[in-house]
Amino acid sequence: MWWWKDAFLRLRALFFRREMDEELQAELRSHLEMQARKNLSAGLTPQEARRQARLQFGGFESAKEECRDARGVNFVETLSRDLRYAFRGFRRTPGFTAVALLALMLASVRIPQYSALSMPSCWRLFLIRILTSW
Repeated sequence: MWWWKDAFLRLRALFFRREMDEELQAELRSHLEMQARKNLSAGLTPQEARRQARLQFGGFESAKEECRDARGVNFVETLSRDLRYAFRGFRRTPGFTAVALLALMLASVRIPQYSALSMPSCWRLFLIRILTSW
């Protein structure tokens, strides 16, 4: 039953991205503060304790990116962003969009002809015999 929880968390990360990012920000901040307190109890000044905590923690943005990648929905998010960008471009240039769609439609009509030619000769003869017998 663990897959239910996994699926729920992935859907939550996909549809409630802003809330998940805010939670991640708060969690990373709390880890940084805990490290600063640990450094403070080791005898460092408050400023030096915060500085050492940031150095030990590493890059804040890189840690956020690693956590986002661990969610497992990065591919879907990237795909949706790319599709939105493509549709915006299509709306901006409707003439190009029409020509591109027409070319794709014409190419899809011609594909069966070329795929029949690339078959081995015995299959080509078999296909020709079936088509001509009708």
